[in-house]
Amino acid sequence: FRSAKGASYQQQKKWFGNGFDDAKVQTCLDHLYQWTTDPACSIYFKSSTEDDIASAPIKTSQTKQLGGQMPIDKGITIVLGKHWRSGGAVDGDRLLAVIHEVTHKVIHTLDVVDKQVVSKYPTTVRAQIPSTLLSAGREYYGFKRVLELRDKSSHGAMLNADNWAYFIAERRSSDSN
Repeated sequence: FRSAKGASYQQQKKWFGNGFDDAKVQTCLDHLYQWTTDPACSIYFKSSTEDDIASAPIKTSQTKQLGGQMPIDKGITIVLGKHWRSGGAVDGDRLLAVIHEVTHKVIHTLDVVDKQVVSKYPTTVRAQIPSTLLSAGREYYGFKRVLELRDKSSHGAMLNADNWAYFIAERRSSDSN
């Protein structure tokens, strides 16, 4: 997460759109860096028979504002689904999944998805998601969808865990070159 600090305007704009909040991006990156470099913080993995790649059960009642107060709890359990183990996910997918889940925990990102899922979020969380994004059946997972979300709503893109995962993974790979 340290590698994403100091990301250029163009790099941030690519994943969060024209209206992104640079100060909020930097605060979130600071929190991610602090959490992931704290020796007391741990990531645990648990196997599951679910069809997805990975998930991390986080109580939505504990969800805060994006970039809000860092979590006191120093651990996260990421549940690895069938696609993780069956070869349905390549290493890049696995990296994105871990980053995605950690951003839920540390900087309080959401999965910006359809109305049925969002209706289960507390009112304060639902209020953060622009109503124009809540079209039934639409999920903003994966490369094409996060770019679509970025074009529709910078605010929505900044809330979305997958936008953060792609942003951080890209920064990491560009620093390795």
